[in-house]
Amino acid sequence: METTTITNTADTLKKLEKFKFEISQKTGRETVTFNVEDIDIEKDKMYVNGEQLSESAVKKVLSHLRVKNNFLALSETMTLNDWGTVKEVLKKPTASQVVHGRRVPNGDENVIDDIFMAAPKASGLIDPNMIFSEIIDAIVSTGKDISLKSTEYLEDKDEIVVTLIENDKVLDIFDDETELWKIGKRIVWNGMTFAIFAYYERVECQSGVTVPKYGFRSNISNNKFNMDKIRKVLESEITLDVQDLDAYLIDSIMHLNSMNISVREFSRYRNLFHEKLHPEIIEKWFDEDAMNKAYSCIATDMSDLWKITADSGENAFDFFKKLIYIASHSHEASKETVEEMIEKYKAEVKFEESLGTLTVETSTEKAAKLTPREKYDLEIKASEILFKKELDLETIAPKVKWK
Repeated sequence: METTTITNTADTLKKLEKFKFEISQKTGRETVTFNVEDIDIEKDKMYVNGEQLSESAVKKVLSHLRVKNNFLALSETMTLNDWGTVKEVLKKPTASQVVHGRRVPNGDENVIDDIFMAAPKASGLIDPNMIFSEIIDAIVSTGKDISLKSTEYLEDKDEIVVTLIENDKVLDIFDDETELWKIGKRIVWNGMTFAIFAYYERVECQSGVTVPKYGFRSNISNNKFNMDKIRKVLESEITLDVQDLDAYLIDSIMHLNSMNISVREFSRYRNLFHEKLHPEIIEKWFDEDAMNKAYSCIATDMSDLWKITADSGENAFDFFKKLIYIASHSHEASKETVEEMIEKYKAEVKFEESLGTLTVETSTEKAAKLTPREKYDLEIKASEILFKKELDLETIAPKVKWK
C-alpha cells in the first residue's frame, strides 16, 4: 500500500508540473489596472482610455458608486453640462479607488470585463504560478495518497481548475459496497480570485460534484486576498481530515434515496438544456413520456403549484447521479460550432443564465456537448439537489380521511 501511495502522489505532482507549464504558455486575457477617476461615464456606456466596459462591469461600477442600474438613463433628462457635473461629483468620493479587470478582444476592439474593486489592504494581483507551487507543497507535506482527477482551463475568466482525490479512504454509503464515494478538493483560481471547495467522486462512474458550502473563496476585493492567507488555507484544506464531510455526504444520499423528485424539480434541471442544442441529452436522460401518461397531460406545462405537488416517478438519488454523469461525461464542443449554433438559433434560444451559453459539436447536429465551464457549473447545480434540506414532495401535507 505504501508503494501505491508514493506512486499515486508522485504521478500527481508530475502531472501538476506539466499542467503548470501548459498554463504558462497560454496568452489568456490581459490584466488592466485603473482608478475610478479614469472611468469616462457616457450617456449609456462607460470607457477607460477609450476601451468600453462590458455590461456586467458597468453594473459593478454603478454598485460601487451606490446608484441604481438605471442611473445612466438620467443623462437623457439633463443638459451636457449638467450631466458632466453630476458624473464628476459622483466619482469624486472614491476617485483613487483601484480597479482591476481583464481586457477581452471583441472584434477589432477590446472590452474590459470581470472587474474587481481592490481592497485597501489587498496585496494586489497574485501570480497564478505561485498557487501551483503552494498546492504542490501542500500535497508533499500531507503524506496522503492523492490522485489528480482533472485539470481545466476556463477561458471565459482565465480560471485554472485542479481537482484532487484522496485515495486513503472510501465511503461505503449503504455498507454493502454498492455505492462507494471518495472525497477530494477542487481548487479554482486566477490572478484576481481564489477558491477551494470540497469535492465528492462516485467511484463506479468517476462522476463528481462540487460542494461550495464547504470551502473557502476570496478575491482581490477582500483584504485577506494574499499569498499568506491562501497558503494557510491550502495547508489546512488539503492536509486535515474533516469528518463532517463524511457524514454530510452519507446523510444527504440517504435522504435523497428515500424520496422522489417532483415534476418541478425535474423541469428545473431539464430546462438547463435546449431542445435544438442538446436533443440527445434530453431524449436519453429527461424522457417525459411515462410522466405525461401517468397524469394524462403535459406535466411540465402545468403551473408551478401543481408541479411542486406532482411526483415525477423518479428517485431523487437516481436523478442526482444522472446529473453528475452528464456533467462528467459530456465532451467539449468546438468554438467554431458554438458561434455557428448561436448565430443559427440566437433569435429563439433563451439561454439559462446560471449555465451561460449552451453548445453542440460539429460532428452531428444531434450531438449534445457541454463546454468545460458548463460542466463545471452543472456539477455545482447538482449539489443543490444533493444537499437540499427538503425536497418538494416533503413539503406536502399528508392525506387524511375526514369523517
